[in-house]
Amino acid sequence: AYILRGRKKTPMPTTMSQAKTNAPDEGGKAKVEDAKSIRIHPLVLRNYTPNNLQLFRCLFYIVMAYNWYNINHHPCNEWEGTFAYYHTRPLGDTFCPRDQRQADLERYVGSALCILCIFSDLATIFFAAMQNIYVFSYITRFVNHEYLFGLLAILMVFVVFSKAHGDGEKHVAWTQCLRGQIVVVYFYAAVWKLIAPTWLDGSICRGIFLSFEENGVASGVPWSLLEQNVPHLFKFLALTGLFLDALLAGVLLFCPAGHWIQQVGVLF
Repeated sequence: AYILRGRKKTPMPTTMSQAKTNAPDEGGKAKVEDAKSIRIHPLVLRNYTPNNLQLFRCLFYIVMAYNWYNINHHPCNEWEGTFAYYHTRPLGDTFCPRDQRQADLERYVGSALCILCIFSDLATIFFAAMQNIYVFSYITRFVNHEYLFGLLAILMVFVVFSKAHGDGEKHVAWTQCLRGQIVVVYFYAAVWKLIAPTWLDGSICRGIFLSFEENGVASGVPWSLLEQNVPHLFKFLALTGLFLDALLAGVLLFCPAGHWIQQVGVLF
C-alpha cells in the first residue's frame, strides 16, 4: 500500500547516469546534456528511474526469487501424475523435471530469472509463464499464495510493458488492477477470519505455530513456552491478523492514492 501510493515527483533523467549541466557557454545559457551511458535495448534492460513502482517491482521479484528457490522442486512421479488437471495435463507432461538434476536446474534458473525481472521487462514474461506452469501442472502444487503470485506476475507484465511503451492511461489502469488484486485477497481474507470461530478463538494460529515448533521450522521461537507465560497469545495473534487484513483492504479500497494512512502497509 505504501509503495504503490501515488506521489508527485520532479522528473528525473531517464538514463542510468544522472544528467549533468555544463558551465554556461558563450551565449550565457546553460547547456544540459546526458552523461554517456551504455545503450541497451529497453526491452532487455531498462534504464532505471527510482520511484515507488520500481521499488515495489524490486521487492516483489526478490520475494519471488526466495519463494522459487524454496519450492520443493522434485522429479515427477506416477502418483503425482494422477493429480494433473484435465485441461492442462500437457503442462506437466512437457515441463515437469524427469530427474533431480533437472529439478535443481529448474530451481536455480527460476531464481536467477526472478532477479533478472527487476531489470528486464522481457524476463517478466518468462517468469509469469514459469510460475503459472508450475501452479497449473498438478493439483498437488496448488497453494493459495502460489496462485496469487501467478496472478500478480501476470499483472506485473502488463504494468511494466504499458509503462515501457509510454501509454500513461493504460499504465495507470494496470497499476490499479494490481492494486485491486491485493484488495480482493485481503478483503476476503478478513471476511473469512471474521466468520470463522476457530480463527477468532486462536485455535488455527495455535495449531500452525505449534506444528512449526514440532517440525523444527519455527526459527527458534519457543511457542509452547510463550503460550504458558501468555495464555491468550494465539487469540491475540489471530485478532491482529484479522485487523491487519481488514486495514490493508480498507486503506487500498477507500483512501485515494497518496493518502498518508497508506503508510500502515509497512506493518506487514
